[in-house]
Amino acid sequence: MDLAADLRFPKPPFQLRAAMLDAPPPANVLAAYVEQVCAWRERVLDYLATDGSSRELEGLTRWAREALEHYLAATWSPEARAAAAGSVFNLSSFPLSALEGAAGMRVMVEILQWRSAIVDYLGDAPTAMFGPGLDEVDAVDTFISPPRQPGMCHLCLMDVGVDKLKAHRCSLLDYVRAKWPPTPASFQRWQDQPSANE
Repeated sequence: MDLAADLRFPKPPFQLRAAMLDAPPPANVLAAYVEQVCAWRERVLDYLATDGSSRELEGLTRWAREALEHYLAATWSPEARAAAAGSVFNLSSFPLSALEGAAGMRVMVEILQWRSAIVDYLGDAPTAMFGPGLDEVDAVDTFISPPRQPGMCHLCLMDVGVDKLKAHRCSLLDYVRAKWPPTPASFQRWQDQPSANE
């Protein structure tokens, strides 16, 4: 069964680009988007509390429901915050500033950073053997991502175009990689080499 559109993370009504810092979208557009994301969060939490059955969405197991509830929580326990601080993934609880009614570029970026960190973690979780299965990871991703379109960046949700996606310099990449260890020098030379397909 497909997930209802209103339970999927809302795509920003603008393209996230570095130039937005100098010329941000109008304040009312930013405020409306923050409000839309907060309403989405409430709908997902209500769904999980009432009828989040694994029969409705494949992979929506107990782990997936608890993971979603954890990511959507406004605050985390000291233990959860410590675990996140010691992790290479830049995970955090849902931005409290958005729930307190703040809006603007800073809050919008906090929301997109929060989401991109979860996507980064989920993308690595199956290969790192953190416990969840692929169906469970896909179930969580279904909630925190708008429907995927060809040429859309999975982190910033920008429509880049299929032909330009590989060269796309995502605005959120530095955030999700902020705590990653540096690439070993022996691997650096491989990264600098063009691939055989280029």
